[in-house]
Amino acid sequence: MNLMAWPEPDLNPPEPPPLTASPHSVLEVLQNPTAWDVDGHDAIWWTERLEERGLFENLTRGDRAVMLMAVLSTTNTWANRLKVEILSAVKVELSE
Repeated sequence: MNLMAWPEPDLNPPEPPPLTASPHSVLEVLQNPTAWDVDGHDAIWWTERLEERGLFENLTRGDRAVMLMAVLSTTNTWANRLKVEILSAVKVELSE
């Protein structure tokens, strides 16, 4: 047995299975950090996919304002860090 031999890398990994979740169910997952779609994907996975599709690249000032409103109005504890960051940025702006 040759312990120094490395296995050959798989240059053709299998294709991931097709997505079967409905758009509505994905939106539900994006609203709840503890939810999973029928394919086993959570909000973090979907956020990464949407980021790869360029969703966050061309946001208008209005889009950003809507996202700030959503973060500040939610009671979801996952938004707490962002709320602190927003508050800190506002305090810095007011102190200048």
